[in-house]
Amino acid sequence: MTRRRTRFNVPRNRLHVLLPFFFAISLLILPDQSFGRDGGPKPTLHVVLDFRRTFISVTFSGGKPDAKKALDPAEWRVVAIPRDPAASAALLALTPEFIKNSDGTINQTQVRLSPPSGQLIPDTFDLIIVQFNPRGIALTAMWKSDVESGSVDTSSPPAVKQNPNSIVAASSKQNAAFYFSGLYSPSIGSPPQYSIDAFVNPQFQLSSTNPCNPELGLNAQIKTNQRPTVDPDSYIVAPTFSMFIHGCGAPSATLFFGQAVLLSWNIFGPEFEAKGKDLNLVSAPMLTDFFRIWPLWSKGTSTKEPFTLYLSPTIGLELGTNIKNGSQPSGSGTIFRGVAGVDLSARFLPPKSFIFTKVLLSASYRARMPAFSEISTNTITLPGNSKPQDVFSLSSATRNHIQSELDFMFTDAWGITLKHEYGRIPPAFRLVNNTASIGLVLMFSQAGNNKQKSQP
Repeated sequence: MTRRRTRFNVPRNRLHVLLPFFFAISLLILPDQSFGRDGGPKPTLHVVLDFRRTFISVTFSGGKPDAKKALDPAEWRVVAIPRDPAASAALLALTPEFIKNSDGTINQTQVRLSPPSGQLIPDTFDLIIVQFNPRGIALTAMWKSDVESGSVDTSSPPAVKQNPNSIVAASSKQNAAFYFSGLYSPSIGSPPQYSIDAFVNPQFQLSSTNPCNPELGLNAQIKTNQRPTVDPDSYIVAPTFSMFIHGCGAPSATLFFGQAVLLSWNIFGPEFEAKGKDLNLVSAPMLTDFFRIWPLWSKGTSTKEPFTLYLSPTIGLELGTNIKNGSQPSGSGTIFRGVAGVDLSARFLPPKSFIFTKVLLSASYRARMPAFSEISTNTITLPGNSKPQDVFSLSSATRNHIQSELDFMFTDAWGITLKHEYGRIPPAFRLVNNTASIGLVLMFSQAGNNKQKSQP
């Protein structure tokens, strides 16, 4: 009687899929040896991938590694498994170094594994297995992405790259390229008033290969009201230039925790109001940083997240000259303003059965600090005279302005808006004293717009 032998044949074209699993199983059966040179107990590893994907942080718990081995690339084995099950696993070549404490001392319980200078760990990997001292104690740990591996659809060919100039729905007023709202302000004892708050800020890529995404465009802002005691008339027109000056080419998560800085520059243009009494010529470079408050920046997210919250601090300058103003027909001369502020935007996606597709909350604060005296305008009504009059003054006092709005969107692009405003804006710096209004809002953005990239 012939004894039958069982054979296991694996096609060659399936080996690249099974290799990561063979590797993981082999890690579990490698022999255990002493840790370091002192024969101490075997510790454990904790692995974290930097949110910028510039390095892998490895923390030893329960002991310190042998310093010589910890800094030897040959003592580390790092395997990355792609999210796409059809793709092959990769063995990463990384350089180890100890992490320094804030006082400059070396922390020998933490090792940073970094790719060659200027490179990033690709965001296509869903699982990373790290092994230290593979021929000895073989300490092993894993990092797994928050994004579900099953979220990649391989049943259809990849989508065509979106045209960066194509029009898309804006996720907030702050990142809109085209924005218009017609407002109604109720009044007690007088007729209601109607106003417009709108801007156009299209941007066009100067290079499709530059990771800093330089763009040239136009910024035109209009803010009018039929009643001068409530809201100023303000117009701004200027060509614009924008690009990321820090964090160029980094993964999208870099934008979410203050590691990408956007330069937005109104190159040169007029600020004026409808009555023609005030006219400035101004150049305004601004720097903006971006923080995602929720979901946490370290977690994966998508455009379908039920609730998102972003915070964007801004600093910059406004430089130019005042041609004329209500107090000085020949103008006050040099304009040099420091500008600081912050924008907040939140988005809530209600259930599909809800009447609104999304609810948006936007708030913006700006403080303008003139180095030289500029016009301020107040509107008063004298006793016995029903017609309001303007009162002008010159000072270098800080001009504050805050505006918030709550948008209930019927579609991705239009809905109902509730607004509140207080403060002063150029050129007349007329006081807007706590106005509230309701109206319709329409907003769009561009797929490749730098502001759209900062808040997906």
